[in-house]
Amino acid sequence: AVALSRADACRRLDMLLQGGATMSAALRRLRAAGGCGANSDNTLRRWYELWRRGGPNALADGRGGRARQAYGWEARAVEEWNEPQRPSIADVAWRLRQEGFASATYGRVRRYLKSLPETVGGENTAQRAGAHHYRQNFKPYVVRDESGIDIGLIYEGDGHTVDVYVQHPNSGHHYRPELTVWLDVRSHFCAGFYLCEAESAVGTLYSLSRALLAHDHVPAALHVDPGSGFRNSLMSDEGTGWLKRLGVEVMFTLPGNAKGKGLVEGWFRTFENRCGKRFRTYCGDCRTDDELKYIRRGIRRGELRMPTLREYAAAVGEYINAYNESPQRRLGAAPARLWEQLKKSPVHVPAAVLLRPAEKRIVQRAVITMFGRRYHAPALHMVNGREVEVEYDLTDDSRVWANLNGRRVCEARLTDARPWLPKSRVEDLRAKRLAGQEKRLGRRLDEVRAKQKKPLDGQAVAVEALPAPEPAAEIDPFDCLPGADGE
Repeated sequence: AVALSRADACRRLDMLLQGGATMSAALRRLRAAGGCGANSDNTLRRWYELWRRGGPNALADGRGGRARQAYGWEARAVEEWNEPQRPSIADVAWRLRQEGFASATYGRVRRYLKSLPETVGGENTAQRAGAHHYRQNFKPYVVRDESGIDIGLIYEGDGHTVDVYVQHPNSGHHYRPELTVWLDVRSHFCAGFYLCEAESAVGTLYSLSRALLAHDHVPAALHVDPGSGFRNSLMSDEGTGWLKRLGVEVMFTLPGNAKGKGLVEGWFRTFENRCGKRFRTYCGDCRTDDELKYIRRGIRRGELRMPTLREYAAAVGEYINAYNESPQRRLGAAPARLWEQLKKSPVHVPAAVLLRPAEKRIVQRAVITMFGRRYHAPALHMVNGREVEVEYDLTDDSRVWANLNGRRVCEARLTDARPWLPKSRVEDLRAKRLAGQEKRLGRRLDEVRAKQKKPLDGQAVAVEALPAPEPAAEIDPFDCLPGADGE
């Protein structure tokens, strides 16, 4: 039998006494029923008297425990503990004792911090872990249910600097290319990918163009972060933006919120674990500093072979095909099987137009001037002085296409290209980036040279050193100072 609570035992005992039984007989019957537990008769009599006088509340345990003594350093302990430098409890106690709190022993500080709520004295509070780290790793977040949207309705994309050293196709040195992928939110199907040198609007345009042409489908919206590769006039300008001309809306995540596009972020983590780590030149977070140093040294000496860009792209393509065909428990099927149910929204635009961004220019004397180049066509005389939308090819600067109010005006040809101009706008962008890199390296070189200069008189910083040993009595210590003899 299960022992009764204090109140239940008193109620049962009262019923027996009201039935005419004596206290001794009632206690024997209650004990025979197994409701007394290990409590003695005197304890049961005392409980019954308390219950009869004050009810069940009188049986409550009135012991409050030992009251904690306040020492005066509690607020400072919490402040020190929540510093972003993440000091240990021993360090906090030592600092408090240095401030004059002799009672701040390690045990007392530890017991106090452990008694606080987790959001104040825990190991991963918002102040101690940092607001951003706490928000990304510990704070609860809203889980989005994608089962209610159509397949192919929303693409989620992002760029990722791969964790593998690849041989640069031009210089032959090692570098880490930028991988941009587009995933369908509903089916998790990888619709397309693109490898480029760095995140940029051009790389984003190429990657999305390939995804649209590969399946002849235009999504209704894109879910991306507000990075430079996605948030730019080339992509989303109201009048000439490439996405606006296709009728695609853009949804931006909050800055610094990786959980906002958790689908593609998780995809990149799995991609590196299953594809990137197959290469000996993998340089992810699991590599120690020594291992990274040996990898780079082995590459420079020719002892470690890097994959070429073509080889790495082939490995990425093989992984994406395997990923699309692998069943996922969350989906209940492979992404490729769900993608087969896609109701296409055809592109209805030639492939060449997909790769043509546009900008607005004013026609003057039947000439359009763009990027230091002049384009002429006789039909431009009809729109002299008017603003037109000019489409241009990223890889060929020999011609542009002028549009007015959504209708094609003409195709203008390059008239006076200068010999030293690059052949395409892609090379223009590369030249600008190279100039920026040279400028940054120049600043670093100036800084290194400045550090080697001797400080000017009066600007040297005095550093307090340990006290020197006492000089011998027969030697004047001031004779050791420079200039003591007037020199």
